[in-house]
Amino acid sequence: MTAVSSPSHVQRYLFDWSVFSNPVVVLNIVLICLAVVTFSYYIAGVNAVTSGKYRVSTERNKIIQLTETQSMLTLEKSTTEDPVAAMAFAKDKHLVEAKDIVYVFENNNVALQR
Repeated sequence: MTAVSSPSHVQRYLFDWSVFSNPVVVLNIVLICLAVVTFSYYIAGVNAVTSGKYRVSTERNKIIQLTETQSMLTLEKSTTEDPVAAMAFAKDKHLVEAKDIVYVFENNNVALQR
């Protein structure tokens, strides 16, 4: 750096560009830039792997939860399809068998018992 006097008597420093003529300085700057790029690539890769593992873990938890739900629904289905269990349920709830039904609408949603 060199000091240059200006008309206002304030010293200003100008950058000495001759520093870049030294090959060791240029090599050091290139190596620093290469290290920064490599580190950035490494961080991006680690982030991608970590987020992938998180997604896999989340999906495994969903699969476990859905498997439990499926087994509960299968148990419920087998219970409701069992005629003996259905008869016991009907007797517990005091349900009666519907006979001689006339449907009020064509789509058979509403029935009238006679």
